[in-house]
Amino acid sequence: ASGGGKKTAKVGPQPSSSPGNKNNRRGAGEGASSGGRGGGSRPRGKPARLPPPPPVDPGVAPAGMRRRVSVKTSTKGESPFADLRGGGALLSPAARKDPARAEEERRRLWERLGASTTGSGNAPAGFAHLLDPGAKAMTQGSGRGEEGTRARGSSRAVLRVGYAAHREKFARALRLELEEEMARAKERLETWPVDRIRQEGYALFGLRAMREGTLQKDAVVRVLVPRHPAGSNAAPDAPAGSSSATAPPTPASVDRTRRTLAMGAELPFHRFAQGDMVTLVEGDDWDGNGKGGVQGVVVERAMHFLKVAVDEDDEAALLDARKLRMDLSANTITHDRALAALVAFSEPGGMPGVVNVKTPSSGKRLSRSTASYAPLQRALIGIPDGNGTLEAIACVPPPWGGKDALARTLASALKRTDHARLNPSQASAVKRAFGRTLSVWQGPPGTGKTRTLMSFIEGAVELARAQGVTGKKTGPIVLACAASNVAVDNILDGLVREREGLVDGPVDGPAGRTKGRERLKVVRLGSPAKVQPWLESHTLGALAAQTPIGKKAASLREQARGDYSPRGAAARRQAAGMERGAAEQVLREADVVCCTCVGAGDELLEGFTFRVACVDEATQAPEPVALVPLAKAVSGVLVGDQMQLPPTVTSRKAESCGLGVSLFERLERLGLKPDLLDRQYRMHPALAEWPSKAFYGGRVSSNPTPVDRPPALGLPWPSKTTGQYGRIPMAFVEIDGREQRAPDGLSVLNEAEARAAVAVVETLLAASPQDTLVDGMLSVRSPGDIGVIAPYAAQVRRLRELWASSPAFVDASLPGGGVEPEPGRGVDAEARAERELEVHSVDGFQGREKEVIVLCTVRANSAGSLGFVADDRRLNVAVTRAKRGLVVLGNRATLSSDKTWREWLRWVDKRGLSVKASDFL
Repeated sequence: ASGGGKKTAKVGPQPSSSPGNKNNRRGAGEGASSGGRGGGSRPRGKPARLPPPPPVDPGVAPAGMRRRVSVKTSTKGESPFADLRGGGALLSPAARKDPARAEEERRRLWERLGASTTGSGNAPAGFAHLLDPGAKAMTQGSGRGEEGTRARGSSRAVLRVGYAAHREKFARALRLELEEEMARAKERLETWPVDRIRQEGYALFGLRAMREGTLQKDAVVRVLVPRHPAGSNAAPDAPAGSSSATAPPTPASVDRTRRTLAMGAELPFHRFAQGDMVTLVEGDDWDGNGKGGVQGVVVERAMHFLKVAVDEDDEAALLDARKLRMDLSANTITHDRALAALVAFSEPGGMPGVVNVKTPSSGKRLSRSTASYAPLQRALIGIPDGNGTLEAIACVPPPWGGKDALARTLASALKRTDHARLNPSQASAVKRAFGRTLSVWQGPPGTGKTRTLMSFIEGAVELARAQGVTGKKTGPIVLACAASNVAVDNILDGLVREREGLVDGPVDGPAGRTKGRERLKVVRLGSPAKVQPWLESHTLGALAAQTPIGKKAASLREQARGDYSPRGAAARRQAAGMERGAAEQVLREADVVCCTCVGAGDELLEGFTFRVACVDEATQAPEPVALVPLAKAVSGVLVGDQMQLPPTVTSRKAESCGLGVSLFERLERLGLKPDLLDRQYRMHPALAEWPSKAFYGGRVSSNPTPVDRPPALGLPWPSKTTGQYGRIPMAFVEIDGREQRAPDGLSVLNEAEARAAVAVVETLLAASPQDTLVDGMLSVRSPGDIGVIAPYAAQVRRLRELWASSPAFVDASLPGGGVEPEPGRGVDAEARAERELEVHSVDGFQGREKEVIVLCTVRANSAGSLGFVADDRRLNVAVTRAKRGLVVLGNRATLSSDKTWREWLRWVDKRGLSVKASDFL
């Protein structure tokens, strides 16, 4: 969109003399590098970008690369969307700094894609299954014969119209979602009173910033509410007018004051969490034009402070500010990258393609008119061939996955992984995925879907090594993604720890080869502020800093630290260019790249072709977001569970466009049968019984025995010790309290349930010393073993307030109950998490587990209204987080108004698990 208001724009390469323009890229086949003759001079210290590595396998054609974004209405001899293929930023560098210009450029792109906000486009009714997942799928007609000209033309026309319908519909959905998010943020900032913003936790006021340190190339500041008046030299808690308040500070008092300031006062309720994008402005008033704020990312959250990563050039302004305001920041990156992937997916050549593809059902090659769409594209769109099925396209083997190729190499490759430790359903899913273009795995709670995915990733790398296609020039093999940063870190943590645990004995040589096994080279792409501290050493920035050019860049950056003159800024720009070159080199030498689905749209990956893209939490990602990593690969694996939480969508109109239905679920509705992982390893078998029957047809069995999951000590579990499971660690506690509206009228809380939940936690912690086994029951170790789930934000807020005032509360941010001696990120975040009681919504516990879960259902009214508490998927998630203790607090009459809750209550009553609050607490 850097063409401004022009209707036409040249697609070819642009001069690189414009500083900071990262979007100017040469197209495929254009050999001159950026900054060559006739292309302008390259900024000093900024090396030319390395070309992307070629596909690792013969017969694989890379995706058409986007050369430059421009807004135009006509082209000569090519698709009008060709310049949008390949991902990356959609906006010009100027627009990324100017919100008004960004809005205008997005409007032009939306118009170009037909993303109308009023109409539904020109998509024919025959493609309703692409727009309405409940509609019946349309197949391609066969014309006058499979090989006839008319058949090929019909097939091509059907595909093109289908992809156009898909692109237009989801482009409109993305537009509606972004507009809704920005409208809500604007309303909040411009019309809400400050008191409401503060009460709802969307902003923090009266903050001060302290220098915390660095996080790779970013500065980290600690923001907090001072415990004493700003600018005062008085020691903490010194009475006004006392001699200690006016005397010159001694070294001891200065140190004591600094340590107190480093901790700050307890922060009020707020919504900021690790990984959130924030904006900091000086004073209490919001900067209306959005240009005066400092953008940052929350690195760490504690009760008394937040740590925020910001650009080094912005650090001085924050440290000098007497008072700061911090707001949650709108994120447009998701929209831009999802839109780019959507366009790439819809275009012939927009994804890596395969030549000479044969369908397993007929053994015939796909016709030339349709082969320009890659097999993975064909499988993901959901339009079958003639009288074929979607399954027939999904099971087309990739170039390396033919029967002969796998027969020679797969068995030996899997021996170098943990494949032998998988159960039959897990092992079957992994082996099938190697011979398919698209695989879909359904993993019910606790069935080890992430562990299975890690085994597949290891096997994919080992298979590539066995087939001799890995090396410094081939680029990474696997792109491993998930919808959230937490899930990505789980994959990364598992790959790193698993491979380190399996490599025994002395390391033989620099490659780390031991007993025939070689360490995986795993890179975590994304902001280091969004990565768990113990995994920071595996981030791209940390690995790039260990290279020779990275060390030179670090030295240059260190020399410029604190120098905010033009000379210091120039040195930092030079260091940034060197760091980019080092990062590109690290990526080319990696085996696996881990990132979020949105992170896969980073321009550092532009032009890379992966053998396989894996998407964990695929049912939580909107379809255009899931396409971001898939558009860079030859094959794909989707892992999720359509019976758990769907994508989070703000706009109801966008949801009606299909944005609330994941790609996983749409394909499953179209007839693509997932591989079911059928054995759970998390829950006491009694806790797993009802979810298996209610949501999975009783097909999920349990691996743990009652002895493996002893009930939590301290609670009077109502179940008797006789029967198949012995004492069942579950209780439905009937609460008499009524629900009430929060002061803002937008949420619901239940005071009686909140107090009962805190009482349950206190009882568990007071039971006995940790790890004590009494009468077949085992005590919890700390508050970190317990999770409290509430469906409403107001209830979550009230629970946290009550817990903070509880005698059992211990501030996990204060090691050993003392004050953190010095600012620094070296605090053991894992140990802190083990000591903290987690109180979250159902969404916050997706993919998580705890020893004991306390569930507040909140709703208690005479009308029997449950709201989204009646959502079956939320109920499934809520009751499957606990390993050996589940306490559900609720109102029987209100819950009985829903069919699924009635079935659960009948199951509870049949086993004698219901109890009055007065008998349980």
